[in-house]
Amino acid sequence: MRLLLALLPVVALAACRPTSDVPPLEAAADTLAAKVDSSTLRIVSLGGAVTETVFALGAGDAVVAADQSSLYPEAVQARPRVGYFRTLSAEGLLAMRPGVVLAADGSGPPPALAQVRQAGTAVVQTAGGASIDSIAAMIGQVAEAVGRAADGQRLVDTLRAQVARAEAQAAAQTARPRAVFVQAQERGAFGLAGTGTHAAMLLTLAGADAAVTGFEGYRPVTAEALAAARPDVVVVTARTLGMAGGPQALLSQPGLAGTPAAQNRRLVVLDDADLNPGPRVGLSALKLHTLLNDPAQAEAALTAAAQAAGARPTAAR
Repeated sequence: MRLLLALLPVVALAACRPTSDVPPLEAAADTLAAKVDSSTLRIVSLGGAVTETVFALGAGDAVVAADQSSLYPEAVQARPRVGYFRTLSAEGLLAMRPGVVLAADGSGPPPALAQVRQAGTAVVQTAGGASIDSIAAMIGQVAEAVGRAADGQRLVDTLRAQVARAEAQAAAQTARPRAVFVQAQERGAFGLAGTGTHAAMLLTLAGADAAVTGFEGYRPVTAEALAAARPDVVVVTARTLGMAGGPQALLSQPGLAGTPAAQNRRLVVLDDADLNPGPRVGLSALKLHTLLNDPAQAEAALTAAAQAAGARPTAAR
């Protein structure tokens, strides 16, 4: 498969020593003690970040269904699915008998959500945008909708503290690697993350500079354009790595093969849920920073992801 049909999130390596006190990423998903009574509130959650937030607020027991992008925490994987959050049907949503639909920015199509509202079901469309403030606003909206406003504020405070840690680590670096973020898109294509994306924000928080800045959002790129970017490191999700055929196949693609990233085997892999623009973004940045600065941990993560995808691992160094 030609990876450069269209490239999405991939991240970069950093030049300072890794810290040893980065908490496990799962720590941010610890639910709060209070639980929403599922007998009085039935939630359909749309979008991975929104769903993750509902569970982090302690309201996961009230989730009766979620969309296909909702992969974290593990508990949500047992819930019924209502399709992908951008291509929903009103019938599928209403079949879950929700009391409220919590929808990520971009959920739709709009006529489907309008039909749900017309049927008498509340629909909360949350804030979007690639910034910490927009993520905090989303958390606040979800917290208000599930009756956990105070818990939501505590979650936002924790988020901002973790982001501050990540920013401090990035500021202490003596050099910032050039990175590209590549991620699988629909129909087997790939896309490259440009400016104004959550992936680009995560790269910055982790101490990397985006090697491609000439466009906003995600778009396909040519082999020539990627070769001209000359990234020091490529960051992908586990799903993207599997779709590309493994580390060797990805780094051998035209345009990537001659870059410093390919020549030095600088490939970093994140869990797909690490890309959620939700309450764990600070921890995701800290995790990425560690992987960019600790070759042993980066290699271990890459090998595990490649094996899980059934591809032959290729060590990063």
